[in-house]
Amino acid sequence: MIFSKLLKPKWQHRDPNVRQLEVKNLDEPAILNEIAQNDEAAEVRRTAVFKLTELSVLDQIVQHDSDKAVRESAEERIKQLLCCQKNDCPALDTRLAWISKSNHTEIIAYVAESGPEVALRMVAIDKLEREGLLGDIAINDPAIEVRLAALEKLSQKSTLERVFKASRNNDKRIRRRSREKLDEMLEHQERPARVRTECESICAKLESLEHRLSDVSSTKAQGGSKSLNSETADLKRLQERWKAIAAYAESQCQTRFVKAQQAVMAALENSQQALDEAQQREIALAPLRAAKQALCEQMDALLIDLKKRQHLADQDQQEFKQRLEAVKSEWAEIQPIDDQEEELNWQKRFERAHQSVQKRYKSWQDYHHIASALEALCTEAETKLNDNVVLTTEYLKQLQARWKEVSQPTKPLSLISELNTRFEKTLAALKTHLQEQTKQRTQAVQELKKVLTDLETALEEGGLKTAIPLEKTARQLFSNLVGLSQDRKKTLETRLQDNHDKIKKWRGWQGWGNKLEREKLCQQVESLLDTEYEDQNELLLLTEEAQTAWKRLGASGYVPEFWERFNKACQNAYQRYREHLCQQIEALLEGEHDLEEAAKTIRKAQTTWKNMGSQGHSQALWERFNQACQRAYEPCRTHFHIKSRERERNFSEKQALCDRLVQFAEETDWENPNTNWKEVYHFVRDMDKTWRNIGTT
Repeated sequence: MIFSKLLKPKWQHRDPNVRQLEVKNLDEPAILNEIAQNDEAAEVRRTAVFKLTELSVLDQIVQHDSDKAVRESAEERIKQLLCCQKNDCPALDTRLAWISKSNHTEIIAYVAESGPEVALRMVAIDKLEREGLLGDIAINDPAIEVRLAALEKLSQKSTLERVFKASRNNDKRIRRRSREKLDEMLEHQERPARVRTECESICAKLESLEHRLSDVSSTKAQGGSKSLNSETADLKRLQERWKAIAAYAESQCQTRFVKAQQAVMAALENSQQALDEAQQREIALAPLRAAKQALCEQMDALLIDLKKRQHLADQDQQEFKQRLEAVKSEWAEIQPIDDQEEELNWQKRFERAHQSVQKRYKSWQDYHHIASALEALCTEAETKLNDNVVLTTEYLKQLQARWKEVSQPTKPLSLISELNTRFEKTLAALKTHLQEQTKQRTQAVQELKKVLTDLETALEEGGLKTAIPLEKTARQLFSNLVGLSQDRKKTLETRLQDNHDKIKKWRGWQGWGNKLEREKLCQQVESLLDTEYEDQNELLLLTEEAQTAWKRLGASGYVPEFWERFNKACQNAYQRYREHLCQQIEALLEGEHDLEEAAKTIRKAQTTWKNMGSQGHSQALWERFNQACQRAYEPCRTHFHIKSRERERNFSEKQALCDRLVQFAEETDWENPNTNWKEVYHFVRDMDKTWRNIGTT
């Protein structure tokens, strides 16, 4: 106890320097608060201030400390704590509460500009009044809500314009809101002049409306109450416009408006009375006018009906005349209107419509005769085209001349134009058809002449088999000739008949020649069986050639004995060749052979056997051949199985090499300058060498 009183702590030391050094090492808030507020030395207090964390204590020092440097240090420490520039800053709620109660303008401005939290800056902005700083925050703060809050506190035009220009290209909301505030400010400044202008416009329109209503009441009202409805609507719109500015209007403007409004309402009442009287008269004349209107419209409908029609048939003309006479009779019987000028207008209107109908009807009668004549010519031309009759150039010229003889109007209706187009298309089609007929006739004559020439050549060379179908073709072509002159047709017919007579003569000699040729083929095939061939394929080839020659002689005109003799010889030749195939396969069972070549030989022999079909077939030979093929192919099957396993093994080895290459490529850092490229080269070279040493797959 005694020593504790004798040994004071260093922060209470007599020497200020010792106390200052000790303060730097202290962490006790109570001691630091005591030193910061009560130590005699300003430097010691200043050092303690920078270690304080209680905003209220720092605030007291700022307000009451006698040393300016200490006050400034306390203010700086408050800024650090509020903006969390050190790790020991208070909680956000504490800082918000302090800012809300504080009146330190500089600290609030600093926090509004540098506070880390949006909420902190928002509270500071709420207490900030410096227009320039608010403008800077509205431009530069990263949070949109902070920028908007700062913008809302701006009240100077220059600052708003600066914010608007700065945010023109990068902040649409700030730009739009600053524009709105500028417009509101401008609106407030320009309101008196605008109100005076609007008041002048409203009063002038009311006075103009009063003059219009006076004119309506002094003249006949032919539009019923519709004109007053328009004026009443105008009055209501002007009254609505006045309500919007009445609170800001000067007393002189208000007096003028009241006077003009009363005058308009009085004129409106007078006009309504005049309109009511006119309406009663209109009601009385309405049935008569409606009747005249209906008859005029009926006459107009007749004219429209005529304009729509392409032509008028006889029945249509009779019906039209009856409708026209009925309308004229009703018009003659209708009572005239007591107003002479109006009645004259009705008479002129009806007469104009009647004259137009008469003129149109006369034109339609002329068009009807023209259209009928043109329609008949079109129908005739289309019938010729559809019936595919033989055409001549003279007929087409006559048809075209008959069309031109029909007198057509200078300005034809659509029906006449359609008939002209229809005739031109049909005439063009007829001309094309005539050209095609001429071309086809020329081609047919040329083709017939060629066939006749070939027929004559075949008969000269003794080719009766060729001549017979040519003669049939020539007769078919001759029967299809249409439009050919009689002289040319007679010449072609004479040539055709001469060739027909020659064919009849040659047919007498055909049977005798075929018999000799068939006997010769039988002897030829029989001689093949007596000859030994080194290559048995020659035997097969000569037999097939003999069969082809037999078929060329035709399927008729020979005795069955020749066919049986020839077929028996051919079957024996094929049987002999089948025995050769059996011997060829059986030879493979003896000795050593190239297994792949042996397999090819077996497959070729099987294909040849199959292609011969039933020629020279016997069950015994087939069983012999099939058994030999099975036995000879067994070593080949084993050989191919071994080869297949080797290819699979080679494929697996090559697949493993590919996997190693992929793994090496993925594990190698190709962009690393320290990569050992020599090692990479040797690896790739070894992989390539190993790949080449592996067999085929």
